[in-house]
Amino acid sequence: MVSGCGICGANLEDIDHIFRRCPVAVTLWNSLLHSDHLPEFYSLPIKAWLLANLSSSRTFATADPHWDLFFGSILWGLWPHRNDMIFNPHLVLRDSVLQRASRVRHACLAALAPAHGTLHQDRRLPREQVVWCRPKLVGIS
Repeated sequence: MVSGCGICGANLEDIDHIFRRCPVAVTLWNSLLHSDHLPEFYSLPIKAWLLANLSSSRTFATADPHWDLFFGSILWGLWPHRNDMIFNPHLVLRDSVLQRASRVRHACLAALAPAHGTLHQDRRLPREQVVWCRPKLVGIS
């Protein structure tokens, strides 16, 4: 059983490595964050790092008002991306992590829009309101 990173060969493949230290993740984060924020971004303990980025919309990214959503979407995209790189190396990856994350972020914002009283002008998203109805209990006493 191999315990190291299947992408870069690092000895330890833990959550911190997968989402923050692996060259795939480092390249991604460095492309998104202002260089002034990088030292703190990389030095926080993993739990504080996750909480800081998921609980605030403007902790590290100065240009994105929904950084918390985008950050979570990036983490969500990094996992299948790296699994494809390791377990399906012959597969041509159709979308980048950022493309996937952007789509997830957009879907989250669209889903949150009715709750926040804002409307998105994207007509490609369905506008139908769905209401859940309790199923009828038949034959249960």
